[in-house]
This record gives sequence, structure tokens and C-alpha cells, in this order.
Amino acid sequence: MARAFQVLETVIDAGMPISVAELAERTQIPKPTMHRLVSNLVAEGLLRMGAPSNSLVPGLRFTSLLVRVQAGSWPDGPVRAVIRTLVDDIRETCNFGVIDRDAALYLDRVECDWPIRVRYGPGSRVPLHATAIGKVLWAHLPARARRRLLDTLPRPVMTANTITDSDALEEEFKEIRRRGYAINHSESTDGLIGLAVPVRLGGTDDGKVIAGVSVHAPESRLDIPGAINHLDRFFIAARDLGRLLDADGEA
Repeated sequence: MARAFQVLETVIDAGMPISVAELAERTQIPKPTMHRLVSNLVAEGLLRMGAPSNSLVPGLRFTSLLVRVQAGSWPDGPVRAVIRTLVDDIRETCNFGVIDRDAALYLDRVECDWPIRVRYGPGSRVPLHATAIGKVLWAHLPARARRRLLDTLPRPVMTANTITDSDALEEEFKEIRRRGYAINHSESTDGLIGLAVPVRLGGTDDGKVIAGVSVHAPESRLDIPGAINHLDRFFIAARDLGRLLDADGEA
């Protein structure tokens, strides 16, 4: 069991599809044993084969388990408290999510009190190319993984503002990394804006990006400049979340 968890953790930390041979090298588990472990984990849905062939990524069952555990254990926990404080300050719905293969996956979410709002729940998946949280996560993938998605990911036009061109998206990603946040200006839904910042492991400026925290709202209630005015609050929330999620840190 310990070795199975070691394999799962290594696949997650890789941040991109990883081969059985590389798994064996990183974990120091003999290749014959690694092949048996991987075969069992794939059979149970905890891992699945990705692209390129014979590489591994987290399986649907693993993702489902993660979301169910988080949804059940976080309502009164420290992560939910950080997001709730952000919502109290901004008065709009805020989300916490990760990249899940070809989409952004909401792990947790706190709704605002306004009667008009867009409703999603934990476990919802939203487009990478047309949401602020999706773009901020995509922008911080390793270059090879980022390019592979640009080459293969379907990018349907959702509004007149949706960015679908690969070169335009790559330029957008550069700008996101430069300024430290992503915006969605009616790219997924007309009249809906969003802003997202990366959550870095340990809450440090150079930590690995492991998640994103975002807001979305009707533009009539919160426009892009208004959302940017709250950037300091987002950066504080992202730092606090990064520290909370650092299992090897002091948080």
C-alpha cells in the first residue's frame, strides 16, 4: 500500500504524463514491481494511460475520490475558511481548483449572497481556454505539457471573446506569467468576468503552482478593473492556501 501511494504521489507531482520507466527511476522501485503496481492501479481506475502512449496520469476514480473527500471534510476546515474570508471581502463567488487533464476542476467553492449568480459545485469542470482559473493553471504548466495541450485540446468558441488561436493563447499565457494573474472577459459566458491567481506550494513566490483561486461575477456588478482592485486580497488568499497545502511545511 505504501508503494502504491508513493506511485500515485509521484504521478501527481510530475505535473505531466510520466512513463513507467521514469516512475521506477524516481521512486527506486524495481521495474517488474512497478509494472505490477501500475497494472493494478490502472485496473482500479486510480491511474490511466495518457498521451504520449505508455505514459500515466491520474485516473477518473482517483480524481473522484479526491473531490468527494474534499467536499466532505472541508466545510469547516482551514481551506474553506480562507475562501470564505475572500468571499466576505469581495462579495462575489470564489473558487479553488486544479487542472484535471483537459479542464479546470473546482475542488471547493463558496457562493456569494447575491440572488443572481452562476452555480457550480465542487467537482464541476470548466474549460481551460475560456475561464480565468483554467488559463492561469494552463499558463503555469511545464512548457512541453502546455504545448501538448495547445496542439490537442479542443477549444470551442463560446462567445465573441473566446480565445481559440494557439499563438494568441501562448501570448496570453506569457502575459499571465508576467503579471501574476489571469482574467476572463466574457470568454465563457457573455457578461460574466473572472480573475484568477496561482496557488504556489508553500505560499512562496517561486513555489510550484499546484492550484488556482478565482472569482467570477456578472460584469454589471464587478467589472475587470474592480476585480483587479482586489488583487492584494487574492494574493494573500493564494499564499495562505499554498501554506496550508504544503504537507512538508510548517502550516
